[in-house]
Amino acid sequence: MTQKINNLLIYLLLLLTGIAGCNSVVPQAQETKAQIEIPQASWHEISGNGVVLELPQDYFGGNPRTEIDEITSQLKTIAPIYEEKITEIKQNSHAIALLAFDRTSGKAQIPTNVNITTDRSAPEETIEDYLDRLTTQLSSLYRIQDQKLLSLEDYQAGRIVAEAEINQTRIKQLFYTIKNDDTFWIVTYTTTAEQFERRLPDFEKSMRTLKITS
Repeated sequence: MTQKINNLLIYLLLLLTGIAGCNSVVPQAQETKAQIEIPQASWHEISGNGVVLELPQDYFGGNPRTEIDEITSQLKTIAPIYEEKITEIKQNSHAIALLAFDRTSGKAQIPTNVNITTDRSAPEETIEDYLDRLTTQLSSLYRIQDQKLLSLEDYQAGRIVAEAEINQTRIKQLFYTIKNDDTFWIVTYTTTAEQFERRLPDFEKSMRTLKITS
């Protein structure tokens, strides 16, 4: 059994939330009521590398291995302040199975997004083992608010809710871990702390649509 979560995986989690490499404070735009309302919309499937996930229609994304240029081009349009991270995302796109952003959250310092990464495991490692180790490593950077096991349709999953502050903006994340054969799939939903409760039902609904195809 591995004793430490893959370092690249942790780096990607930090990169995709904006924690990695932050060294300056960007003025935070005031969110108006119109900016934080979550409209009811139709849903669509977004396909990644070996995985499919349903998300509200306002999300765009796909498989970073084959669609990274299209994803980052749209991201530049909705969130110019995120541009400094795009090069790093491109450099690590091979390690991200799925990446999607909500185009309605472009004025937020941290655009609402979902990413899926993978981590190889020993055959005997359980969801409980992995969840405990992931929680321990995240706790040095996040305030862990909840950790539990649950059943999601065809999968047994671990679930973590965590909060952090980035450039004077509080973010909140919902992590899920699922084991499929010798691979752990880590699904991470990220938004600002202010929007989290509004978006949580959609995050939970989306997670129940997850299909591992590889």
